[in-house]
Amino acid sequence: MQDGQYAATYTRDQERIFGKLDVAGDALYFSSWGKHRKNSEYPQRGHIISRSRVWVMAKDVEVHGEWDDAQEARFAAIKRNMEREVAQGDFQEKLF
Repeated sequence: MQDGQYAATYTRDQERIFGKLDVAGDALYFSSWGKHRKNSEYPQRGHIISRSRVWVMAKDVEVHGEWDDAQEARFAAIKRNMEREVAQGDFQEKLF
């Protein structure tokens, strides 16, 4: 695989995650969005969205093509969907 950025799916513990694969020589780095629980004491409930970048092995990644504007739009849409889910979920948690 040539150096560059690619759209890819990373499989981790039977979970498939879409994101950006950065290839630099033999090093492969995968960037994706994730939901995490807040670590602060107040408010005690809720989630945050964060972007992670991890080193991956080639056998765990399926490359779909080069990274372009369409892939960037899909990546942004994934973040917006997670933000919407978090907003709805956090609101429901506060009701109980």
